[in-house]
Amino acid sequence: MKMKKEIMCISILLFLLLLYFRVDVSRANIIYVDANGGKDFTRIQDAIAAANNGDTIFIYNGIYYENLIIDKRVTLLGEGRDSVIIDGGGSGNVIIVRINGVEISEVSIRNGGPGSAGILLDNADYVTISHCKIEGTYYGIVLSSSSYNTIRENIISNSGNIGIHIDAYSHDNSVYHNNFINNGVHAFDNGYSNMWYNEELREGNYWDDYQGSDSDKDGIGDDPYPIEPATEINKDLYPLIQEYIGIGILHLQAIPQIQVPNKSVNISCRIVSNVNIKTAYVNITFPNGSYLQHNLTKLGNTSYYYFNHSYSLKGEYYYYVYAEDIGNSSITSDTKKFVIAYAPHVYFSYSPLQPTDLDTVNFVSNSYDSDGSIINYTWSIYDPILKKAIAKFYTSSFSYRFPDNGDYEVSLTVVDNDGAWNTTTKTIEIQNIPPVANFSWELLPPYYGKPYVGQQIKFYSQSYDRDGEIRIYKWNFGDGNVVVTGSNYTIYSYSKNGVFSVSLTVTDNDYGEASITKSITIYDIFPPSIENLTAYPNPQEAGSSINISCSIHDDVAVAYAWLIVSTPNGSIINVTMNFTGNEYFYKFVFSDPGNYSYHVLTSDVNGNKNSSSQQYFNIIVPPSPPSITNVSVAPDWQVEYGSDANISCLVIDNVGVASVVIELNGNKTMHGITDAMGNGLYYYVLEFPSIGSYTFKICATDVNGYANSTSYFEFTVADTMPPSIEQISYKKYMLQGWQNISCNIYDPSDVYEARINVTMADGSYINESMTKGSNYYYNFSCNATGIYYFYIWTMDTIGNSGRSKLYNFSVT
Repeated sequence: MKMKKEIMCISILLFLLLLYFRVDVSRANIIYVDANGGKDFTRIQDAIAAANNGDTIFIYNGIYYENLIIDKRVTLLGEGRDSVIIDGGGSGNVIIVRINGVEISEVSIRNGGPGSAGILLDNADYVTISHCKIEGTYYGIVLSSSSYNTIRENIISNSGNIGIHIDAYSHDNSVYHNNFINNGVHAFDNGYSNMWYNEELREGNYWDDYQGSDSDKDGIGDDPYPIEPATEINKDLYPLIQEYIGIGILHLQAIPQIQVPNKSVNISCRIVSNVNIKTAYVNITFPNGSYLQHNLTKLGNTSYYYFNHSYSLKGEYYYYVYAEDIGNSSITSDTKKFVIAYAPHVYFSYSPLQPTDLDTVNFVSNSYDSDGSIINYTWSIYDPILKKAIAKFYTSSFSYRFPDNGDYEVSLTVVDNDGAWNTTTKTIEIQNIPPVANFSWELLPPYYGKPYVGQQIKFYSQSYDRDGEIRIYKWNFGDGNVVVTGSNYTIYSYSKNGVFSVSLTVTDNDYGEASITKSITIYDIFPPSIENLTAYPNPQEAGSSINISCSIHDDVAVAYAWLIVSTPNGSIINVTMNFTGNEYFYKFVFSDPGNYSYHVLTSDVNGNKNSSSQQYFNIIVPPSPPSITNVSVAPDWQVEYGSDANISCLVIDNVGVASVVIELNGNKTMHGITDAMGNGLYYYVLEFPSIGSYTFKICATDVNGYANSTSYFEFTVADTMPPSIEQISYKKYMLQGWQNISCNIYDPSDVYEARINVTMADGSYINESMTKGSNYYYNFSCNATGIYYFYIWTMDTIGNSGRSKLYNFSVT
């Protein structure tokens, strides 16, 4: 079985070698892809990369896990759509076509990504998709800005969203003889002039959800099939009642298309049908009007047919193929042509040889025909970025100015008096004219005569671009900082003085660059600033340290900071201050009491000096601890159980209070409402203390460590209040029957007893204990009519008792 398959493949290859035998002017080639190896490539995308425009990529049976991008005018031909599978792996579009004139047939496409297509035509015209299977993708086929395409004889099934989607920018597409099966929506056409049927055949597509009838049994539905969005135009006028399994002629071609006299031309095609072919012939019309009709030869057990013949008469030959199967389905191909002649020689030149996008380029044909004359010139200028021709000319020479820099493909096709043609293509590089860079600057206020550290400077570009515009401005300020902006100016300030090289690099819309560098001198003109100069504590006790501190800032750097102190005896102390960052300090210990003055002198690294104002501090003797007065416990040293105890005092020190602590069930820090020296009211709140007596004392320490404490104080916590009776509930007016009286009773020491006293309407009374549940309640029967009076009495576990007010209710 394996040997038979190999023989068949070799036969097909031999046939294809014959089929695609060519002369130089055809420039066609065949590239073979086999996933199992042994051919030109194992991956289809690699074959596309190696292909030239006009090549055929033949794909052998197998599964190809790829996402293809077709950007060359090639034919993608599978060995059979049931056996050549292109699997997108669940990611992205399976095939994207981005060029005109592509053909795709005899492949199965599946497993695209979420929201993606089996085949996406992206700005692609004149594409043919035929005899393919597209299944299990989100979109089957999507046409985006794509026109004049043909989609026929495909099976589009199980699309999660839409089988074929045509956007608003696509028009004049032809869709027929396709089978739409089990798609979310079979088709959506938002474009215009698209045909969902073949008008000549009066046949459309098969739709598995078509509900119309076929009263005349001709296989065509009586009613049109609406295409979403439903309009009068969006319709398949000839929907098929059964799935399309008809006959088809694929890849009809004559190789070579231009042949010299008395040499053979091979006409070949592929004829497909679900049943056997009984008739297949080619009809060829000669230049003199005579014609030849000849049966096609079938290659072995394949679907390939061919006719090989030589011709002596020069001129244009027109041919078509007719085929009919045993089910009497027939088809006639479109008419095509080949030429018997000596092809003309095609050449052209242009000047200047290195054009820019501001130059007018002159093109001249140097073509000639050895056995006749050239009668037609067709020039095409193709933009690979836009993927389309941007200009065409039909004279032997022309002049053209290209719209922008870049590579363009300029093609010249010449046709001679015999109808033979030849084409040549050159890539013309159109160069960009780079921009011109220049800039200047201006100083922003406040002004001090020259650029200084910290001053805002406006740098603005004076650059220009002759053939476009400047898009990017890159400023390098020479101090390690770079600014990239789309604006033609920027504002910058330097943090140090010196001479800096400022560079501007501009980039135009074509990515051309130009640079320029200029020098700027930045001066340091401001002395350091001195802020928050203080002596702490002030006053200070003799023998204890005093810290003099300040903040010093400079726009460049501080060189030194001197602290100068004048003592009460007239001596001067000059020391260099210590610092951490911008914070400067120095600590002294003085034993002589009196008034001291001090100031700070500082300079930056460039000699700019500053001096603070004169400040003062006092040294006092003798040292003394803080005073503690006005000790109290609220309320009145007697705290009701269930309330907070607020202990407070007044603490004063001549230097500064460091801490105040209360000794009460351990040491606890008191909170203060004080001035800057810590003098003021201090308090501590003891929350919900238990019943009993409490002793405490207060200790205060100043900033030099001198401490003072009070004697012990005592206060008591007692329960002196009776329970509270709240939320009394009862029926104020009732008929004879049961009355329920309830209330809530609260006491911090807990409730010992609750009783109710009721005076009945007949004068008798009851005095009973109330039942405790979620609250306290008492139920009793009221049989006598009249007014009833009651009150509630309660007592806590301490013995405090009380009663509610007198209440009444009426029984009728």
